[in-house]
Amino acid sequence: MDGVDNNLLINFLKNIITDIETQKLSDDELKIVSEFYMRYKFNSESIDNTTSNEDFIKFLALGWYVYSYIEKT
Repeated sequence: MDGVDNNLLINFLKNIITDIETQKLSDDELKIVSEFYMRYKFNSESIDNTTSNEDFIKFLALGWYVYSYIEKT
């Protein structure tokens, strides 16, 4: 990957892991990390092209449900 030092990225991710383990992240920060995780998983599965259309629809529906109902409570 151009422009990003791998060691910098590794240290950044290790710090996030430590902050999660020690519960130092605010709810907003944890939400951002969770969104990053879901985006990463979605992109990696899309590249593998192993996700069926039915699974894709379930994934989108779950995301919509979480966004629409859980986020607002």
